[in-house]
Amino acid sequence: MRPVRLIIFLLCALATTPLGVNAQVTDLPPEAQALREAAGKALADSAQPPSVGLNYYGQIASMLSASHDTEKARVAYMAIISELAAFSVARNEELVPPQMLENALSLAKSDANKALVHFLTAWRLADDPDAFQRARAGAEFAQADKLESVDMKAEMLFRYARWAERDGYSTVMDNGEIQTGADYEKALALYVEFSRTSIDQELVKQALAASERIRKASVSLEIANSFRPGSQPQMQLDWRNCDQVDISIYPLDLDKLSATGMRGNLKDWIGKLAAPDGMEPVRRLTFNTRPTRPYYNVSQPVRLDDLLLPGAYLVSAVSGNLKSNDMLLVTDSILTLKISRKQVLAFACNAITGKPVSGAALALWVRNRDDGSAVWFRTDKKTSDDGVAMFAQTELNGLSDMTRCEVLAFLIKDQQQAVAYFKPDSAVSKTDEAWTAALFLDGKIHAPGQTVHIASLIRRREGSSMTVPQGASVSVEMTGPDGFG
Repeated sequence: MRPVRLIIFLLCALATTPLGVNAQVTDLPPEAQALREAAGKALADSAQPPSVGLNYYGQIASMLSASHDTEKARVAYMAIISELAAFSVARNEELVPPQMLENALSLAKSDANKALVHFLTAWRLADDPDAFQRARAGAEFAQADKLESVDMKAEMLFRYARWAERDGYSTVMDNGEIQTGADYEKALALYVEFSRTSIDQELVKQALAASERIRKASVSLEIANSFRPGSQPQMQLDWRNCDQVDISIYPLDLDKLSATGMRGNLKDWIGKLAAPDGMEPVRRLTFNTRPTRPYYNVSQPVRLDDLLLPGAYLVSAVSGNLKSNDMLLVTDSILTLKISRKQVLAFACNAITGKPVSGAALALWVRNRDDGSAVWFRTDKKTSDDGVAMFAQTELNGLSDMTRCEVLAFLIKDQQQAVAYFKPDSAVSKTDEAWTAALFLDGKIHAPGQTVHIASLIRRREGSSMTVPQGASVSVEMTGPDGFG
């Protein structure tokens, strides 16, 4: 509900010339006039449910249907519809009962009356859960262009634009069902028209923001997994309102990267990485696929046909001054972190065989998240014969609780590089009783049909100590690539 508009409508809702229709409710019987005044007061009170006022209007409609002066009753009925339209705008919900709206469609004679009924019908259809009904709203909105009230027409334009942005384009599927989607071109034209004609500054701001959102250019690059040497790396490229997107792939030396500046979001940190100075990309790709409809998103799966050497790569998608980065790892190795209050354990192994990776350089970056500090500390070690590197509290700048720290680890051995990241749960208190769980897999990459082994370590924090929970039930949920468990 918009408070300023509600005040205006409170002042005019009981007037003899309701908003949007040139009709007067002056010839109602005294009992009907009393019901009208009671209905107006009830709907003007936002604390009362609309059903109270609608019940009064329903009684008036019944009285009018029994009138012998059909023309006078018709005019009064349409004026009642106009009053309900005004209250609908004030309360930000379509209030006219379906039966009254259906009666009004047959009673409306003037272009203004017909336009009002079409608008109210479109408003109702636009929010219907059924896609077929939502698709019908466009034709009703289009027939509401002769509204006489400037305010009511502005309201219609705004709702028409919102509908177009969400459901303005519809197609019939092979199974006969209707699927709706955005018609950004129509929505933009309607938002622009609304912004020029409306005096409602709150809605004008929303319309301008929507127009900017539709016109805004964007580029997004996502790489979901690491890839084995000899495989074809894949990534997902999405862009909108861009004529061309260029992808460049640069080799990365993880040993030279710094976690400085990262604050709780690995993707954002990767997004700010710059190509190594003087380094030419090992691959360049260009995409200029046009969208299926104006302002639509283009979604492009990208598969690299030319194989990349094992290692870490920065993949950068650029269009004009827009850029989206992600990190690509071509490796047989995986790196797993186990965090406890007093130490960090890193374990490196082959993703296929599970064989430990020994003698690998491990760069561990740590930041205390709780004190708000942006300072990261780096500690280096090599993995032992069993692929393990253990970092004690004394080696980690004396931090009191490692489970409250961000940890970023880089594994480097020849061209076999891997990355692991730990971010503490912000919902877990440092001192209150809390459960901590860690899951361990025998590898991050598995062939179809291969058995996956999962181990879990669960502890409960009680004050400053960790205990093993007794008699507790624990469930593990696995979600597949289709999003279902």
